[in-house]
Amino acid sequence: MPVTSVAATAACPATLPGSGFNDLGGLTIETVEAINCLKYYAITTGITSTAFNPNGDVLRWQMALFLTREAVDMGITLPSGVSQGFLDISGFDNPTQTAINQLRQLGITQGTSVTTFDPNGKVPRWQMALFLTRLLSKGGITLPSGVSQGFNDIGSFDAATQTAINQLRQLGVAFGTSSNSYSPNDLVLRWQMALFLARTLNAAGVVTPKVTLTATKTLAVTSETISLTMTVKNGDGSNAAGTRVDVFATNGLNANGTCTVDAEAHLTGTSADGATGTNCTIDNNDPITNATGQVTVTFSHDSTPEADIIYAWVSPNGTVFDSDIVFTKASLSLVWTAPPAALDVGAAPLAQFGTSTSVTAQFRDASGNPVALAGQSVRFVVTGSGSPAAVATTSDPTGKAMFTYLGPTDPSGGEDPVIAHSIKAFWDIDKDNTDDGAAELDETVTVNWDDATPRSDEAVLGPDNATGLVSTQRTVTATLTDKFGAPIPNVDVQFQITGALADTQVRAANPSGIATLTYTGPALSGATNVNARVDINHDGDFTDPEDLELTEVNGITHFWMMVAGDIVPGPTEFDLVAVSAAGNYLDAYEIGTGTYFRLNYDSGDNFFVNGASKTLAEFESAFGGLTLPSLDGPGLLELLTDPFDVGQTSTLRLITA
Repeated sequence: MPVTSVAATAACPATLPGSGFNDLGGLTIETVEAINCLKYYAITTGITSTAFNPNGDVLRWQMALFLTREAVDMGITLPSGVSQGFLDISGFDNPTQTAINQLRQLGITQGTSVTTFDPNGKVPRWQMALFLTRLLSKGGITLPSGVSQGFNDIGSFDAATQTAINQLRQLGVAFGTSSNSYSPNDLVLRWQMALFLARTLNAAGVVTPKVTLTATKTLAVTSETISLTMTVKNGDGSNAAGTRVDVFATNGLNANGTCTVDAEAHLTGTSADGATGTNCTIDNNDPITNATGQVTVTFSHDSTPEADIIYAWVSPNGTVFDSDIVFTKASLSLVWTAPPAALDVGAAPLAQFGTSTSVTAQFRDASGNPVALAGQSVRFVVTGSGSPAAVATTSDPTGKAMFTYLGPTDPSGGEDPVIAHSIKAFWDIDKDNTDDGAAELDETVTVNWDDATPRSDEAVLGPDNATGLVSTQRTVTATLTDKFGAPIPNVDVQFQITGALADTQVRAANPSGIATLTYTGPALSGATNVNARVDINHDGDFTDPEDLELTEVNGITHFWMMVAGDIVPGPTEFDLVAVSAAGNYLDAYEIGTGTYFRLNYDSGDNFFVNGASKTLAEFESAFGGLTLPSLDGPGLLELLTDPFDVGQTSTLRLITA
């Protein structure tokens, strides 16, 4: 909204005590109020208790004090103020030296050189613009664009300075000395400084009193009740006891900033406006802060999931809420979600005696999707020999709760019977530590505890059915795990390649239990089969009983493609191997010759699916439900080209039925 003449004092109390300065005659009301405001916030103390010297110049050491004091009121944590290497400030008292050093630490000033601050220098208007915009940025304020505001006397300054000057006008902090001039080299007088600083407080959102709003949860299910706590502080930080606070819930303010309430929200169990007599109005029915400046109300919601914005605000009695004129307010967003339909409990089905295992419980909706429901009480109960006591946990922001516990010790050191633990998790809605069955979404999982021997290891190769051009490289991984799912590191894997290429190579598994082979494909098209065996005991012999033989490891296939030129002008029949819509190609097997080809296409080609003409996008979407590769010779799923002509118009016909 446009900045009005009261912008300077919007950050100050409605009833502002006088500063006690008796030399403010002849100044505008706005300027006097700005000076009073700075005195109220202890940003200035004047040159004496009764004099402000409004027409005096602002010196750089004075500005350091003003800016650091204002930073505190903006909520900025001041750094240590340790020496920053300025050699020309030693004649000043400790608070002034500290303030100067703090400005450098904050990045608000760099000094006039690496070793000088020029503390007695006078502050021109262009420097003030840089100081204030850097202060606002440090306070977390998103600065406006800095687009030209029509000042035609700032063109000689660098881009950063011009941007800062324009930003001050956009923020309503400085309006210029006329509509098209800023007078950047004019010195800042103390009365002007008061206006700049007071308006900066307003731009930073500093208000008095200050309201903060917290909720026990910001993501809740529609079946629960949460608490909202409002804290009101005076400008000097003291508790604002006995202050009426209006609270309301809305799905969004009206376009003009006025209030509209969510009829499905219930504050203090009555209405969406904190049980007051009049919605969005400060009145005698509003809750009152206690001696600590706090007041708490409860908040619930009907069964419809939605997002609410909660506003808490203070103002004189009878004020009707309008976001454009109410400065003393706080808000937070709260999402109401439908109750989850299930608690999905998962754990490793097998664990080794004497180790730890983790059990997770994830809230899910009726479709099985995770429900990001944080802060919910989830209780785990374990039964079975050597089981731990029940444990209460809390769900994280993803809606997941986790429980980790140490399993039973190895009974004998030899081969022992499996010990089964039944682990039940339930959503303890009523927090009574008792499972209420389906109403609390209880679910059970079993963990079997076993000896490390006999071994039962696994190796999984991948990726399967990968395609590439001839003479390019392909990478194969073998992922090794023991019977408990733990990685098996530092063992040798012998990869065997057969088919269009014959090779045998050995690679060692890394600490994550993964062995990697990268090999170059054949020069001619074809298919390679990759298998592996594993030297589990790492003795160089792959045939020991505990080793994994070829028959115990999944084999994978890689296909090597030649780039298709002009195949034949007439119909050519293919089986499909792979499709890449991103790369605009089809990898296919020509049934007649037994050759693997990569067929490149573009939007200039002709496309058909089951006899019907299609666009390129429609043609590509037809591959979505197909299972590839489909290498079954002539059959229901095949591709015909008639012709395929590189660089010209090709015709591709997909047959799926």
